[in-house]
Amino acid sequence: MKKLMKTLSLAMVLITLLSILLGSLPIRRALASPIAISINPTSGFVGDTVRVNGTIDTADGNFTIRWNNSLNITSGAATGFDVNTTFVLPQTPGSPTGRNITVELIDVSINASAVASLNFTLYTRFDLQVATPAPPKQFQEGNSTNITVSVTGGASNTMYVANITVKDPANQARFSIAQLSNTTSTGSGGTARTYPSNFLGASTNHTGNYIVSSNVTTGSKDFVVGLTGKSVYRLNEDVSIRATGYRPSEAVVATVKLGNVTAASFTDHTADSGGKVSISWAIPKNTTPGNYQVSVTNATSAGTVKIPRDTHTFEIVGVICQILVQNIAGEGIAGVTVEAYTSTTPTTVYHRGTSNSTGWARFNLAAGNYTFRAFLKAVEIGLPPISNQSITTDTILNFPVQLTDLQILVRGINGGIPLVNLEVSYNYTTRTNQTPSETKSMTTDETGISRINNLFVNLSYVLKGSRYGLSLPGLPLPNKTLAVSLNTVTIVLPTYTAVVSLLDAKDAAVSGITIAAYEWSSGLTDPLVTETSIDGKASLSLTFGKYRLRAFDNSLVLNDTGLDLIENNMNFTFSLDLLNVDITVSVRDFFGQPIANANVTVERRVGSDYVLAYNQFTGSDGSVTFNSVLGGDSRVSVYAGGNLVGTEMQFLSGAQSTIRFDVAQYVSVFGSVVSAGLFAFLLFLIVTLVVVVLILSRKRLTKILRRSKS
Repeated sequence: MKKLMKTLSLAMVLITLLSILLGSLPIRRALASPIAISINPTSGFVGDTVRVNGTIDTADGNFTIRWNNSLNITSGAATGFDVNTTFVLPQTPGSPTGRNITVELIDVSINASAVASLNFTLYTRFDLQVATPAPPKQFQEGNSTNITVSVTGGASNTMYVANITVKDPANQARFSIAQLSNTTSTGSGGTARTYPSNFLGASTNHTGNYIVSSNVTTGSKDFVVGLTGKSVYRLNEDVSIRATGYRPSEAVVATVKLGNVTAASFTDHTADSGGKVSISWAIPKNTTPGNYQVSVTNATSAGTVKIPRDTHTFEIVGVICQILVQNIAGEGIAGVTVEAYTSTTPTTVYHRGTSNSTGWARFNLAAGNYTFRAFLKAVEIGLPPISNQSITTDTILNFPVQLTDLQILVRGINGGIPLVNLEVSYNYTTRTNQTPSETKSMTTDETGISRINNLFVNLSYVLKGSRYGLSLPGLPLPNKTLAVSLNTVTIVLPTYTAVVSLLDAKDAAVSGITIAAYEWSSGLTDPLVTETSIDGKASLSLTFGKYRLRAFDNSLVLNDTGLDLIENNMNFTFSLDLLNVDITVSVRDFFGQPIANANVTVERRVGSDYVLAYNQFTGSDGSVTFNSVLGGDSRVSVYAGGNLVGTEMQFLSGAQSTIRFDVAQYVSVFGSVVSAGLFAFLLFLIVTLVVVVLILSRKRLTKILRRSKS
């Protein structure tokens, strides 16, 4: 009993110790994947927005993005294990050639050591800006402006220098050397220069465009100087006119014109002591709205002549009428001519405008009653017109016009048919009673649909079509009159049957061959129809059109050809010149004599390799024939005397293929082959032996004759 108690006590102690030990072990977590980070783009400039994607080890855990080893640029919580966030690149020293900045993804739920990092390339960027007034305000002659050049991503503690150039409307270039502020530790700095005071010899005494550039920035900026303080004035406003660059007390003349009609003239003004002319013109209430030109010239003999002249354009606005031109489907229409007529002159065009890309036409009108008419290609489409419309304040009008859309669907048994060429032809009558003809062309998309927008309603249209140069059966279609918002025409192409006869290289019918038909434009993806030949024939039912046929023996392609299926029950012969091919190989020696017992092998190409297909030895005539074999891309080799003596790469097709090998390095002797060199050596020995024998025989014969005489 005591022994049992001791055993139990020992067991309890061991269990306790084991529990403590296991409890002190770290708990292993299920990890998504190693912590990872990617950034897009991988390079850029200060101020750009970049996106960071990655994974952390803690599901729905918190993360931090650290920039340049020091700045926690953004933070958040992962979705599952995935991180997806953006941040704006902060002020940081960079380099013109690019400086590598470390970007780190930190899994803060674990500890700071759970980090994935990569390099981002930060480039230096210089920026050029010109201060300009908010439209419609504009600079007048004599005004000045601030030009700033700034740098971000520059090298730290660096002072950059910029050469700022301004080219005025007189084509004179003025320069100013500007030293940017020290970039300190952020890589950023800048400077400002006032034009014209900081530019030697510069002024704003000319109207027109001033082009600003610098040696450290790409591209240019510009600002406009005019004679008026604004580019647009309302009726009853005062127009401020100012011109500079004249001599003190010099007399000037200023005129304001609408086209060739003078609206105002000022002849009693002189330049002040600084050469500045200032004029104010109160726009009369009855002034016709429009684009006016103001000019200032000297009126003093031998006075100042400015090149370019002091002239500029501004607009006087009465009431603005904006008209949205829409077809029957409610779509904005571009390029429509809209004419405005007054109630007092109903047959004379008062104002003409053209709708923009979104269908809007803008009119600057005097208050009154107007009628609007719309035309496209000189055909009146705004029926009825907008008549007797009172325009006393800024107004927006909708102008529905008689234009509609035509949608054409071409389909067959397998749905919509792409790449069908269609033509829509029609005649129309213009406002001047001319009757031009017009044809529009289009092509069906991958769904078999093509659409023409903004056709005249109540006209007859004729449709023609072709597919791969083959005229569609049943076309041209009867005349189609368009009158509703969307007109749909469906063309159903007929299904035809093609009976394909398969003949081998000897014009014999072939059965058990798979024929696949592919739509011509789709390449060789999935076939539309697949049939197997029976008694040498296969029947294919396909939509009118052009197809590619492929013949397969198992997975081996036997032939590839085109089929124009333009009639029903069409007979088509598909020649399979790779089947039932006879191959004759002739092997000849140095003297052109046949080499018997030469081993001839035929290997067929499979992928990039050649696989042995046939093997046979030549007969006594030096030839061997492989009857009724499968041809194709092949390699034919000959072995004589156990050595490879010749190889030919051949595409074997047709009823008969003949290949001759001339083996110059061997000679056939009594049915065996010997090296041509060895044969020549043996022949030399035999000839030498014969000569020696003849010489010895001659000497022996001479001795015998001498003995007989004695």
